[in-house]
This record gives sequence, C-alpha cells and structure tokens, in this order.
Amino acid sequence: VKPTNKMAERALLRIDQKLNGTEEGMKTSIAGQVQRLIQQARDPANLSRIFCGWQAFL
Repeated sequence: VKPTNKMAERALLRIDQKLNGTEEGMKTSIAGQVQRLIQQARDPANLSRIFCGWQAFL
C-alpha cells in the first residue's frame, strides 16, 4: 500500500478540472472560462485583497 497525501491529491484534481474547463461541475468553453476569469479579476471583493491600501473610491 502506497501512502498518499489527500490534500495534494485534491489540489491536483482541482488543477486538472480547471485545465479541462470544469467549474462547479459544469464544463465551459474557453471563451466562457476567459469571461469568468475577467469577472473574478474585476470583482471589488477580490481587488481589495490585492493591496491593503486599495480603496474603492480611487
């Protein structure tokens, strides 16, 4: 029996899913993946985590 690292296996599975375009159990096109990434990148909740001095009014 070969020991395995379950956390590493889950991380690799998630990476594989992302590379294959599967998000939340749904397969999406490349254009759909790009659109979702752009939306996530523009989300103020995500932007505020990037830089502690970031302010929405700037």
